[in-house]
Amino acid sequence: MKKYQYEDPEFGTIILYLHPTARHLIFKIRDNSLQITVPEGITYAQITQSINKNRENIRKIYVRKNDKILRPGTLLETRNFTIAIQTHNKNKYLFKLHNNTLFIFCPDTTDIESPDTQRIISAGIKRFIKQEAQKYLPVRLDLLAKQLNLTYNSVSVSHGRKRLGRCDMRRNILLSYHLMFLPDRLIDYVIFHELAHLSEMNHGERFHQLCNRYCQGKEKILEKSRKENMRQDEMERTVQVEGESFSLIFVFLVGLVILIYNRLHDLPSSQVLAMFWASCVGSRVYRLTKRKNISDIITGLISLAFLVFCLVRYFTQGR
Repeated sequence: MKKYQYEDPEFGTIILYLHPTARHLIFKIRDNSLQITVPEGITYAQITQSINKNRENIRKIYVRKNDKILRPGTLLETRNFTIAIQTHNKNKYLFKLHNNTLFIFCPDTTDIESPDTQRIISAGIKRFIKQEAQKYLPVRLDLLAKQLNLTYNSVSVSHGRKRLGRCDMRRNILLSYHLMFLPDRLIDYVIFHELAHLSEMNHGERFHQLCNRYCQGKEKILEKSRKENMRQDEMERTVQVEGESFSLIFVFLVGLVILIYNRLHDLPSSQVLAMFWASCVGSRVYRLTKRKNISDIITGLISLAFLVFCLVRYFTQGR
């Protein structure tokens, strides 16, 4: 492809790639710069017109791209471990998997948002994720295939981000390591999808009937969830919902102790703050078992201190 440059007052230098088979303009953000694939025969005036027409959408692409930048404090959830990015005072990058957390230490002097730094971080994450995927995905595929009395030729782990699975005519199955960012139910759904292709190579009615049977009647729900799923958001929602349930149990137990104490000593049950801080402590304890985030440790200790203070005051003063 031929390569040209185009200057824009807002987006700066734009890289134009002239593609012989392109039918329309394709906008991408790479290395913090706008790149446009353009068809042959297009004029600069038409390019300018298209950029001005899509300027608002291009700004949104930049916003989404910036949201994906991996920074210190970033937490990513995978199936087997949490990814935590931090800085340290050494001049090299360090990747350490410990207690179900992949710690990524970046030099505190580096430009964390630079393309080179982002590539180093991403490459390290991919290496660990792919190792875990190679351990888990073939075993899981084999188990589900045996449950359905199906046979396949081979399985391998690929790196596709958009295409999470593939089954060819020779019954070879590819599964992307990006599946490790999904919940187990969606991993199984993609595997069932590829297993259905062993019998039906297209996506016709018979394929969907078969896939739906493998998924116990939940194919449409799982496919919709797969399309809408963003791993860290879904994991965060799961942690919050389950954490709230855990905290309610914790609050109930503390409340029961206080209620019994009040009954025995004829005291009023008015210490709402103790119940509140008990809820906070319960939520943080649960989140620590899932993520081991430093912020959860700090807020958990603060909540615990307030809880102890309120309980001591309550039991000593009775109010």
